Amino acid sequence: MARSEARNKFARLAAKWVINDVKRVLNKRKIPITDFLIEPERLSKLVFMVHTGQLLREIEEQKGKGNLCEAGRLLDDFFDCDED
Repeated sequence: MARSEARNKFARLAAKWVINDVKRVLNKRKIPITDFLIEPERLSKLVFMVHTGQLLREIEEQKGKGNLCEAGRLLDDFFDCDED
């Protein structure tokens, strides 16, 4: 697959996440997009890691080592969990 094709495919995947998944969560929680807690760069990294299987591999690796808390913390890197 050519580099531009891969980039376009990833861009479509990220757009689907925003249109479907992110929008669903925002609507469910009744919050505006301006209050969305994930910065675009983090969302891009999250989509990439899910798409390539990297996130699942890292979580499984931590679980295999008995580090269940660390497996959960992998997702914390993408979210701003400090709610005032």
